[in-house]
Amino acid sequence: METNKNVILINRPEIQHKETDKNLFWYVTKNGEFSKCFQAYSKTWTNFLTFADKGDYTVTLVTDYDEATGECTSISNTIEYTIE
Repeated sequence: METNKNVILINRPEIQHKETDKNLFWYVTKNGEFSKCFQAYSKTWTNFLTFADKGDYTVTLVTDYDEATGECTSISNTIEYTIE
């Protein structure tokens, strides 16, 4: 992972099939439990956590999120974030 002031770049493996923006989601946990999953094109995870309650969060970029089962495919590293 490389950090440059306000930009965080994350290396991820190549995706075998072409994705559309509407199939990418931010999968968020709070204190080890599922918190929220939302489409990446509509909101950034940093914007979401700016207004989140105190806690320990993880954020992962995923694809193929199934709301009924909670299943998805991770396509990025998981970022850990603490709000005090």
